[in-house]
Amino acid sequence: MSAWGSLNLECPSCGQGFAARVWTVVNADEDPELRDQLLAHELNVVICPHCGHESLVASPFIYHHQRFRQALCYVPEDWGDEEERAAIARALVLKLLQELAPERPADYLLEPIMFGSVGTLAEVVRYTGAAKGGSEVAGERRQQLTTALGHLTRVQSDEELVQVLSEHPELLSVETQTLLQELARQVERAGRLDVADYYLSIAAFLREQREALEHSQPPSVEEIAQALQVLMQVETREELEAVLEAYPELHEPEALAAVTYMADRAQQEGQFELAQMLEAIRELLIEVANAPPPTELASPEEVTAAVRSLLQVATTEQALELIDQEPALRTPQAIALMQEASAAAWEAGEEALAQHYETLAELLTLAGAEEE
Repeated sequence: MSAWGSLNLECPSCGQGFAARVWTVVNADEDPELRDQLLAHELNVVICPHCGHESLVASPFIYHHQRFRQALCYVPEDWGDEEERAAIARALVLKLLQELAPERPADYLLEPIMFGSVGTLAEVVRYTGAAKGGSEVAGERRQQLTTALGHLTRVQSDEELVQVLSEHPELLSVETQTLLQELARQVERAGRLDVADYYLSIAAFLREQREALEHSQPPSVEEIAQALQVLMQVETREELEAVLEAYPELHEPEALAAVTYMADRAQQEGQFELAQMLEAIRELLIEVANAPPPTELASPEEVTAAVRSLLQVATTEQALELIDQEPALRTPQAIALMQEASAAAWEAGEEALAQHYETLAELLTLAGAEEE
């Protein structure tokens, strides 16, 4: 069921204070009139009892529509930073779960989409819900798209972009273009030209990505399948590096996105065995991409130059900083050279210098052990 709370407000017109009721949980399945109020931009509109002035209260709420698997949170942009607003959204989810009291919460309830604009949330509801009587399958598909778009809008780097596109290949579908264009038209009619431009820019970007994949020649299924079979049998780092060297395309982010796209198409075309194999390949590529890079061996010249630089430092702090900056110092060769320098200092009778070199050799040994 829906839930509301009471707020103490000050009328923006007459300045008088008054208490008003605002909705915090909107359950569209049981209270469809609240959905209508949301779409008409009348939800949480209050009337001042002193002067009759109507105003919209920018107060957080969660919109739930089980039929379309929707859980959408409205938390105004000026209610804190991203982390603070996310905490408010989590509190709204808990309040919703208290009202629903499910034996086991559905997945979509645990990952609600957060909006900073109630108008944008309303337009997503309008599109996702479609017309009255629309099919549940269509609603669920649109909900998947809006969820994926929510992840896309939070991307802050190329690596995160590749990850989102890999996990949500539906973003590259024509249906996503239609959703974004419809949202752009809706918010444009509401006067939000900046938001409309934002939606259209995302649509254009995704269209470019889809066209690039359609015209590109990703690694063949046979080549990747062969690499998969070999990779599953490797037992050492050296064998893994040999396979990755034989298939350099596996290092490219585009390979992951291409395989995901191919798996999605195979699934849609009913080629389920091929789709299953491609999904296994995708998981393997993610594992390879997240693996730490192999340590490059330093040349004897690089080790000697790094040790000479270390011999010039005057304090332990400077030595630690240099060891952290120079990978060549974290090698057995560097430790051996430092021990030789220490032995030479002892033979020359320079006790203080020899002890200093011994300390440096111990620091190198510790650093090398940590790296292993």
